[in-house]
Amino acid sequence: MQSQIVRLSQPGEGAFEQARAAFDAARLTDALALLRSNVSLPAAALRGRALLRLGRIEEAHDGLARASERAQREDASHALFGELCMLRATALARLDRCDEAAAAFVDARAHVWSTQDCRLHGEVEYFSALAAWSTRDLEGAERGARMATDLGEGAHRARGLELQSYVLGSRGLLDQQAGLLEQAFDVLSTLEPADVWTEAAVLYTLSTLARELHRPEIIEQLQSRANVLAWTPETREHRYITLRQLGWCRAHLDDTLGAYRLLRRSVELAPSPAWQALALADKAVLGKHLGYGPSASADIEAASKLAAEIDWEQTSGDERVGLLMLAEVLAPRNARLARNLLDRYWAIKRPMSSLRVFRSDRRLQAFEACSRGAVEIADGNARRAVGLLIEAFEVFRDVGYRHRAMSTAARISQLTGDQNFAAVAREYLAALPSGSSSPGLSGVGGFPAPRAQASAAPAFAKMVDLSAYRNKRAGAGTVRVGDALN
Repeated sequence: MQSQIVRLSQPGEGAFEQARAAFDAARLTDALALLRSNVSLPAAALRGRALLRLGRIEEAHDGLARASERAQREDASHALFGELCMLRATALARLDRCDEAAAAFVDARAHVWSTQDCRLHGEVEYFSALAAWSTRDLEGAERGARMATDLGEGAHRARGLELQSYVLGSRGLLDQQAGLLEQAFDVLSTLEPADVWTEAAVLYTLSTLARELHRPEIIEQLQSRANVLAWTPETREHRYITLRQLGWCRAHLDDTLGAYRLLRRSVELAPSPAWQALALADKAVLGKHLGYGPSASADIEAASKLAAEIDWEQTSGDERVGLLMLAEVLAPRNARLARNLLDRYWAIKRPMSSLRVFRSDRRLQAFEACSRGAVEIADGNARRAVGLLIEAFEVFRDVGYRHRAMSTAARISQLTGDQNFAAVAREYLAALPSGSSSPGLSGVGGFPAPRAQASAAPAFAKMVDLSAYRNKRAGAGTVRVGDALN
């Protein structure tokens, strides 16, 4: 989760007002430039907020520590001193200096709750809850997020709802998480001017859940809002993920041309070589289905080249999850490179940010298992692959990732001949709304789509050829599930 609460101390005129407007519009680099010569304490607070959003945590902490000491010497107001303490505590939490952060939040609360400012009350509870969530203190995070929601209005209320949703996500309650994010989205889409940073973060996560949980009823709303939001360079990753996920939402609804346009645009908007490599692989998979053979081959070649050149140790957060997905896509075509990507993934020592949703999350374990399973299949190790795929299937089933559960069940049945998994895959497909389709199932491997959907989703699922995952060794392509788990 990337959003932060916005609350500014009493400003002056001129450049500070421009910096505040730039901050609200998620033009964070512009805000810092406008604050460069401003040595006031309110400017120090705003500078700290901008640096926190940009991920420059140590720089933010050092500046906020100096400003807090100065505020104490100058006998600043409770509101201003409390704000600086709160932001410094947030920086300490981001640096995993948890004991110091807890003490700083105690100081912040003492000053903040000495004011009559309800927005500031909600903000300190929000930041404290965010710190609790980052350490997976879910009870503390939920309690603080509810207080922040109750105390807040407009964007402040939306941020409280967003944080509550991440607590639910950490508990595996993804349908409920999506429901709260929809509430936050409804609030944010009516604000003028828009809170670009928070809305970008909500679009990022809600579009992901719309894809994974199959929620076609909100796709048009998300697409419309993504088309008009005033995206900035600082929200480029949010925009990229939103368009990529909406592209796959379109694909699942059999709007393959619309999906291809969005995936092509995501290649153009990719904020880093790592994301561009994954976007190229996405585009190649769909392009192959649409008959764009030469273009798809060129995209896979470009993705493979990029993946081999990237310094993955310098990546963090969701990029490294993209590395898993890239290995899975490349495995049937280049098993050696896919294995190398997996080895690089496991070799990364840089810790994932505490604010990343996937940290200590079962879904990450499932993505890891799927990627390892795809590589094992490509290497001819069907027995190992089946155990990994069953592990992934169980997680996808439990959290409600319908399309991934369906396609994983189909892979398992293809490898083992187990009709129980074939039946599960067909049941998932039959339960999807009319007009839906899923790559990797209908019309593939002897699992035809149900009649009610046959005309609405003509052969879209053929884009993933499950035969590519068969064991390469003659006679070893089918194993019994029981054998595979021994």
